[in-house]
Amino acid sequence: MKNLMLILWFFFFAFSCKTPLYMPGYFTKVKTIQLAKPLLKVDSIFFQKSAIVELELNHPQVDFRFSDDGWEVSSDSKKYDKSFNVSSTQTIRAKAFHKDFLSSETVSIDLIKVNSLAANAEISMSPLPSDSYIGAGAKTLADFKKGSMNFKDGNWLGFQSEIVTIDFGFLKKEKIESVGISFLRNNDAWIFSPKVIEIWIGGKMVKSKELPPTQKGRKASFSYEPIFFPVEHTDQVSIKILNLSQIPDWHPGKGTPPWFFIDEVFFNFRQ
Repeated sequence: MKNLMLILWFFFFAFSCKTPLYMPGYFTKVKTIQLAKPLLKVDSIFFQKSAIVELELNHPQVDFRFSDDGWEVSSDSKKYDKSFNVSSTQTIRAKAFHKDFLSSETVSIDLIKVNSLAANAEISMSPLPSDSYIGAGAKTLADFKKGSMNFKDGNWLGFQSEIVTIDFGFLKKEKIESVGISFLRNNDAWIFSPKVIEIWIGGKMVKSKELPPTQKGRKASFSYEPIFFPVEHTDQVSIKILNLSQIPDWHPGKGTPPWFFIDEVFFNFRQ
């Protein structure tokens, strides 16, 4: 009887305490769980006047911070309260913060202001893209439609050639000072970035840009490569894209020709 009373007394004391007994695995220390990355949404990556940026994360009391000046995001960065407009080429970085959690990983997106110069050009390609990834033909490169990670969405041109040449003929001579090329990297789909991009004007190469090789384990991503050169007054520009001759040895497709996917080409010119 005495033992029974002791047991009952113990349970009464344990459950009447304001602070529960510690049981491993039932409670998590504050600041050991990381917030999910916020969703960074824009109405258009390529824009002529402005783009609208929004941040979203389904969690209460989250503090969004962002940067648009090239700096990394910290708790002292600009506070996000509502969607905002971007009117120049820039990179937006953002993170989520909460007093009870570790801050999220950084998300980022490149927003690119463009003009309609390429849309009015006559465009030809050699060789032609694969019949499986031909989009809307050459005009796919100047329709302001960013391709998605689904490279079968109709907004990409896919090539499996070691050299791809794209020629642009403009209605009149323009003072061109740079060319921007938007393409896709996706090792799992055997899609690689090119080795070199060359810009040719008037039968001479005005700029050559070598791109770093794609590393093993790199996640699928979009890439935009601006190529700057001394101003050229011209009505014709040729872009020569030199791709890998074969997939690297570290890849399951080693020894076979890689794919190259491109969705947009833009020109910057002086007024």
